[in-house]
Amino acid sequence: MRNRRLWAIAVSLCLVLAASVALSAEVQFPAYKGYVNDYIGLLKHSDEVKLTALLSELDRKTTAQVAVVIVDTTAPLDLETYSVELAQKWGVGQKGKENGVLILIAKDDRRMRIEIGYGLEARFTDGMAGRMIRQYFRPYFKQGRFAQGIVAGTTAVAKHVASIYGVKLEGLAGLPKVDAMRRQRRPAFGCGAFGLLPLLILLVGFRLFWRLFLFGSLFGLGSRGGFWSGGGGSGGFSGGFGGFGGGSFGGGGASGSW
Repeated sequence: MRNRRLWAIAVSLCLVLAASVALSAEVQFPAYKGYVNDYIGLLKHSDEVKLTALLSELDRKTTAQVAVVIVDTTAPLDLETYSVELAQKWGVGQKGKENGVLILIAKDDRRMRIEIGYGLEARFTDGMAGRMIRQYFRPYFKQGRFAQGIVAGTTAVAKHVASIYGVKLEGLAGLPKVDAMRRQRRPAFGCGAFGLLPLLILLVGFRLFWRLFLFGSLFGLGSRGGFWSGGGGSGGFSGGFGGFGGGSFGGGGASGSW
């Protein structure tokens, strides 16, 4: 009986993911403008300038790239699918290092996500990403202070990535002071291994699906002539932004709502 349930979960997961891929082929993702991409006007120009300078410095000193994306909604895709596909399409981070981070805020959906590239997952864990959302983004968003939350949260992300590489960012001056994120031990769960198994299947299945799909795209199996190749955006940003480096993603990160 238990095996039947697990198989049912696995089959359902495959069907959902297959439907998501088919739907995503019809979605037109926006072209990037730079490190900060506010498509709905939540940020003041001064905030955008400060964050752009900070993320540019981070890129220059570490090669890691952080992209901020602000949209009304991710519909018809769910947040997680939209996030990983957009990050992969833009190619945030460096090819071979996979050191990109995408911060996605969907205002009308009241949801956001921090997407983490392969190369940073060991030092920028899902748990850390979740705590950043709860500590820096969500409190401001619940008050309707979106600009302040985006500035504080992005600053926290940039500071943590810089700490991974052992560098200090001069651009932090004048931005909100944020505490360093430390890895926490996972709490012990009271349920048995079989109680966690369906959750593990969902989590591992999601990541494995994307990695297999990305692997297939290297051999021409991706949708619409290399949709999954990195660096798919336009280089229209006029502030010296040279584009993203072709980094890859596989579903690592965390989501949150407010």
